Amino acid sequence: MSTTHHTHANSTGHSSQLSTAVPSGSTSQAANTALSAPAKLQSQHTKFKLRPLDDNGDNYTQWCKMTTLMLKYKGLWDIVDGSTPPPAPVDAQAHLKWTQHNQEAQLQIMTALNGMPLNHILDAKSAKDVWDLLRVRYQGDNNLWQHYLLERLFTITFCDLDPMEPQIAEVVLTTCQLMDIGFPITDQLLASMIRIKLPESWNTLKTVLANTGGMAQTSKGVISQVLAEEHRRVHAAGGDAATYFAKAAPKGKKRHGKKMCSYCKNKGHTTSECRKCEQEEKPSGLNSALNTSSGKTLGKSSSGKSLSGKSSKPSS
Repeated sequence: MSTTHHTHANSTGHSSQLSTAVPSGSTSQAANTALSAPAKLQSQHTKFKLRPLDDNGDNYTQWCKMTTLMLKYKGLWDIVDGSTPPPAPVDAQAHLKWTQHNQEAQLQIMTALNGMPLNHILDAKSAKDVWDLLRVRYQGDNNLWQHYLLERLFTITFCDLDPMEPQIAEVVLTTCQLMDIGFPITDQLLASMIRIKLPESWNTLKTVLANTGGMAQTSKGVISQVLAEEHRRVHAAGGDAATYFAKAAPKGKKRHGKKMCSYCKNKGHTTSECRKCEQEEKPSGLNSALNTSSGKTLGKSSSGKSLSGKSSKPSS
């Protein structure tokens, strides 16, 4: 309890002090309230420096996550996801407040875009329209996007000629993208995928992980074990990681996963997997067959001599 003294003047002009007991908690609570109000007001105007969305949308998943968190922090996400629709125009004050929040959310998103994404949403009328246009542009239809992500998830292979961390990060990112569109990927499945994708040179660790329980069966546990084993290998080689992987790369050969088609000159596949090569070989093969069959007739003149002037009949 704290005592507060109040000065009271009596009828004779003399002042006297009255002591009033005030709970100490009330004083501290009032002080905290007074301090928290400006802090809360200041937090609403906090500026975040987000990495802009790339023109090709390669960082869309990371950008979407960070922008969503920023909008939620500022109390604007309900405007963007449509959970708070615009009120009726008859309520002028509520409609004005919603319009201001909508404009703020729209500006927050647009300031985190580069040229191409920004041009794509210039005709949008609301923050929700901006968000939906970007999602369709860089993520597409959920069914098609799900098919693409699943195909990528199951076809990614790890190579021991490259560092494991970025290869694992690609698998983790793909699973996060699948979960964002509502496709369930359990942590146990993610851990199993990382373990199975390890190259043959990692068979010893794969066996150990397959027969180990507890934390090692989680994705974080498996990743930790893999990175620790890679660090051990680099340290045993007596150099840093850059030197280790430079020595591991075979000279004059393409690394696994860095394939390049010699036909169309595009990376990611070989000539035998090239669709362009397949499509162009079919008509050329037909023309070749026609030329071969017609050459037997057209290659001879009506006199029985070949076009070279020599007789096609065998000499006696």
